[in-house]
Formats: sequence, structure tokens, C-alpha cells
Amino acid sequence: MVARRRDRLEALAAELTRQHGTANQVVALDLLAEGAVDELWRQVGDLDVGIVVANAGISVAGPLVDNSPIEELNVLTLDGVVPLQLAHRFGRRFAQRRRGAVILVSSMIGAGPAPYLANYAAVKAYVSSLGLALNYELKKDGVDVLVVSPGPTQTEGLDNAVGIDFHKLEGPIMAPSRVACTALNNLGKRAHVIPGATNNSMALMGNTSCRGGCRSDSTAGSFTAPR
Repeated sequence: MVARRRDRLEALAAELTRQHGTANQVVALDLLAEGAVDELWRQVGDLDVGIVVANAGISVAGPLVDNSPIEELNVLTLDGVVPLQLAHRFGRRFAQRRRGAVILVSSMIGAGPAPYLANYAAVKAYVSSLGLALNYELKKDGVDVLVVSPGPTQTEGLDNAVGIDFHKLEGPIMAPSRVACTALNNLGKRAHVIPGATNNSMALMGNTSCRGGCRSDSTAGSFTAPR
């Protein structure tokens, strides 16, 4: 398990051990730091890693030109570059030994252009395209690659999102455990999955982005763009 805050990682590791009897290794690491994936590999490269889940991410909402370019580049790095680096480094190892799996977390909003979340949606579209291609490339090597595109999910990031209130948007907010179960249940069976029946219905209707334009409501601090 990899994240910035060691105390939270250690608490989660203890909970998993208590409930499931698992052995857990925590790596306190800021994946936005230069050379972070190289450092992660240094710490876990000798372990028999079977599945890599690229789930770390951030978002910045609002008109792109009003946002900090540094923050937008951080979105590009953490949400796009880091998954690429993880898929390349661990995917090569898995292909060499002819077993393993990579789960890349995209988003429903990556299905099309999303004003006021323009960069975030574009990066998630990249992750989807990358994962679908890798699913094909690595299948012959015994490696499973799955792209997961959740809708709004009850996470700390959703609660603390700046410039957009996901609780005011239409549709359900899914528990992280349901997203995780959907991903694991579909790993090795398909290339892409959208958790939740409602989210799948929205995707079929094309209601996952703002192709027709988004209406902004600055007084409410929200936009009509789903995640």
C-alpha cells in the first residue's frame, strides 16, 4: 500500500490484518515527487507483486485558464504519468514471468470533453486508452489489464473537491468497496468496467460528459458535470 501519510497506512494495514489475517507492507511515498516510481520499485522490487492498482489521483475544477498551471500539471502527473510509469515498470516484470495484473482507475468523465474539469477529463481519457491498448498487448503474455471507470465515489477527495460539489450532482455516490469488488470480479474477464447499474445506464445514454455544454452555477459552487 502506497500513500503519503504513514499513520493512515499503518492504521489500515492493522485493520486488514485484524479482519483478514493478511500481511501488509506500507510505503509512505508522495507519488508526485520526482523519481517516486523509481523509489517505489526500489522498495518493493524484490517482492512477488501480483496485482498493481493505480488509484492515486487528484482533480482541479473550474475554468482551465483560471486554475494554477502547477496544479493542472500535478493532475497530469499523478493521474496520467504515474499510471503510465507503474504500468510500464510492473507490466514488464509481469510479462517476463507470464503472470500478473494491472488495474488502471479512469473515470466516467473521461468518456468525453468536460468543461470546468477539462484537464482531469482529458487525463482520464488517456488512462482509458492506455489501459485498453495494454489489455490487448499484454494478454498474450498472461498479464491481465483492466480499466475501471467509476462515477462519483465516496472518498476524501470527493468531499474536499475545490470548485465542484459532487453531492449536488445527479446520480448515486458509490461506496469505494463496491468499486473495488466490481474491479476484482471483472479482472481477467474484460478490458473495461463501469461500476454500478445507474452509471452504466448513464454511459449508454452518453450522459457522462458535457458534449452539449455544461451549465455552471458559481453561486452554488457546483457544475453539472459528473465525475
